[in-house]
Order: sequence, then structure tokens, then C-alpha cells
Amino acid sequence: MKTLITGGSGFIGTNVISKLLKTGNEIAVLDNFPPITGKNLIEFIQADIRNSLQLDKQIADNFDALIHLAAKSDARNMENFSTFKEINVDGTMNVLELARKNDIKKVIFTSSSHVYGNIPQKKFAESGPINPISYYGSSKFFGETICRAYSDFYGINCIILRLFTVYGPGGRTDMAVMRFIDSISQNKPIEVFGQGKIKKDFVYIDDISDGIIKSLNSKAKYEIINLGSGKATDLLSLIAMIENQLGKKARKSFLSMQKGDTAYSCADIKKAKKLLNWSPKVSIEDGIRKTIQWRKSN
Repeated sequence: MKTLITGGSGFIGTNVISKLLKTGNEIAVLDNFPPITGKNLIEFIQADIRNSLQLDKQIADNFDALIHLAAKSDARNMENFSTFKEINVDGTMNVLELARKNDIKKVIFTSSSHVYGNIPQKKFAESGPINPISYYGSSKFFGETICRAYSDFYGINCIILRLFTVYGPGGRTDMAVMRFIDSISQNKPIEVFGQGKIKKDFVYIDDISDGIIKSLNSKAKYEIINLGSGKATDLLSLIAMIENQLGKKARKSFLSMQKGDTAYSCADIKKAKKLLNWSPKVSIEDGIRKTIQWRKSN
């Protein structure tokens, strides 16, 4: 299978590519970051999804599928919606238009649990209410609606994956897990938002990569599917796990909620189990241990 991956140089993209290459897939990466190389990699296309003319000029191969990972993904950034719109909305439309023009009939779009916002459910189901409270969540929901339109109008098989809080080796250093690991390791104080009562569905990167690949191989025409652990972990419990693994105590500074962030998330993953035969394999305890082991040498 020939697959084009936008945002392939990022955290999730590099993990997905690593797994796909092991199964003999041919891959091209489209990103505006420096190129990556690997066995069986067709090419690296340095381009910006905001520039439709640039995309049209540089994409010439016939691809069987497209995985759209490229995004601006800071939920707490509430200063400038235009950047979120340009990348997550306009950029997504450009990518889907690229798929239409090149007759790519399979598109995987990674959305986010942030489209749900703060809703009162214990488990967030795909059929439940949508109430984004951040620019990021709103822009991802707009991206979902574009996918639906291209699926309905042009017959593109779109699978929308709502990813919950992804962590693991290679993860962003500004996200909770890696930030806590770094600060506790270096005896630096950590900022604990929401007075430590925030609960998130943390899901390990290998599980997310497996879910993306399973969706790539799915015969579904159009679906929205949650990928999460199905469990909510509060920040104080997360910190305690990291303390236990490192053998150090955290210096905590408790702060109120940040604008744009959600107080709770927990995925209902019944649909992923049914349609993709997918379920998370790595517990948060094992995931934290693996992440710390990686961080000690990176």
C-alpha cells in the first residue's frame, strides 16, 4: 500500500511510520519540518498544507491512502484563532482537496477529544454531545465536518479518529507526562493545574499507532472513532506514579484551571473494539515506566 502521511515528522507520525515500514508499506511524508529517512520511504515532500498551490505542484504519485496528522495542537493557546483556522481548517480542506484531485479514496483524519469539551458524561461516546471550549477543539471539529462533506460529496472513505491524551517516548515536552518527568528528575517545581483534580484519559503512543494502522486497513466508508485508554487518571495519581518510578518527590505548585483546557476526559472505546478490533494494551503504569526509561537516555 502506498500511503501519504502529512505531519509525518511529528510525535505520532514517526511512530506510525516506524510500524508501517516494518510491514513493507511504501510511504511518502509531507511536512514543513526537516526531512526524515527510512527504509522503503518513497520520498519526503517539504511543503505546507496551508499552501494549496504548493501541494498541487509537489504531489504527483498515485497513493492508495492518506493519513492526515498535520495540525496545530495547543489546546491552551487562546490568543490567535487565525493560526488554528489556517492549519486545522483550511489546511485540512487543502489536504482533502488533494485527495479528491488525486483520486485517493482512503483518508484517516486525526481529530481530538477536545471536540467534546466539558460535557457531563462519565464516558465520551462518538454519538454524544460536542461542546469544544478551545480554539484547538473548535478547529478540529470544523475539520471533522469537512471530512464528512468530502465523504458525502466525493465518495472519499474518511475515518475520523478522536485521539485522547497521547503520551510516550518522543512526546512533547510541554505536555503533562513529559513535563512532570523532566521537572521531578531535575528537582524543579511542577505546575499542577486544576489543583490536581483534573482527570484525563492518557493513552500510550504504541496503542495510538496501532489504532491508526488498523483504521488504515479498515473497509469502513465513513466513521468517527475514539482512541483512548477508556480510563481517567487524575494528575495527582499520575505524579505519584512518576515519583515512584523515579524514586523522587515532586515539588508541587497548585494552580487553577487554564483557559481552553478541559477538567475531565474519558473515552468510550466500544466502537473501536467493534469496528477496528482495537483495544489499548499498555497500562498507564507500564507506559510511564517505558517513557521514563526512554527519557533517561534521550
